Amino acid sequence: MLRRLFGRRVPDDDAVQVPPAVGVARSVAAVLGPTPRATPRRFLPAEGLDAHGPVLAITASGPITVRPGDARADGARALAGVAQLTVLHAGVLELRDSLGSRELLTAPARHLLAAGAGTNVELQPAKELQRDGGPLHLEQITWRTPEPAPARVSTDHALGPFGQGRARIHLLAGVAWEHRLDAELGLTVLRLVIPPGSTATVPLADGDPAVLVVTASTALVGPDLRRVPDGSVAVLGDEGSSLQVATLIEEGADVSALVVCGPRPEPFVWDGTLAAADDQALAAVQHAAASGDFGALPEPR
Repeated sequence: MLRRLFGRRVPDDDAVQVPPAVGVARSVAAVLGPTPRATPRRFLPAEGLDAHGPVLAITASGPITVRPGDARADGARALAGVAQLTVLHAGVLELRDSLGSRELLTAPARHLLAAGAGTNVELQPAKELQRDGGPLHLEQITWRTPEPAPARVSTDHALGPFGQGRARIHLLAGVAWEHRLDAELGLTVLRLVIPPGSTATVPLADGDPAVLVVTASTALVGPDLRRVPDGSVAVLGDEGSSLQVATLIEEGADVSALVVCGPRPEPFVWDGTLAAADDQALAAVQHAAASGDFGALPEPR
């Protein structure tokens, strides 16, 4: 099915030409940022935009080289009513959660957790990375899941791209059909890597809120080629079933960007990584999290 949307999976030296997505192109409604280069780098929430559609947070750490002894563990976090996608491009992370998972994530890897009614999760640099140092690069997206969404976890240790011209497209979350993408747990996430002078056109669900986050170089977005610099968030208009992203030849560097799109959820309230239908339900979730009702983590390795 993915071949009809993006083309077949290709190695870097195999130039397969793939028809782009068609349909009315989304325009850019606003550009937020840019976000300073720091670790972690927070793209959403942003000034003037706490959340967009189902999306509550988009962050990135790296690419950096961690010095020996500098990597620190942040401890466990309580999640409820949300899903969290972690994409690891470089490094090794240790994962533990109260669903019983305990594993090492070695780049490249994709980890998707649906918290359900409540899950405790700890995702930290592996002991070897904390001790010896090394490269680290990850991106993380948190969003409100449709109710009911039972707790589950999945890990993939391959993130091979699909080709469209010279561009590479990674489907990080979503379900691909012949002519469209459907949300997975309420969201679709694409990662685009576009060489200088190239263009990628990807399908989006018409009417669903969407943002594009540029993580490297400068992108030209939409039919009017709106300039979106590194570290900025482009809030897209709701109308249109495709998104066009072009690059500047003179910058001489690939554009990397995340495209995040999902149907507008039912009204909800949230507190960090805890989300619920209303204030009363959120208070109950907060109490459960504070009382330890989300369960214990497995012993560390």
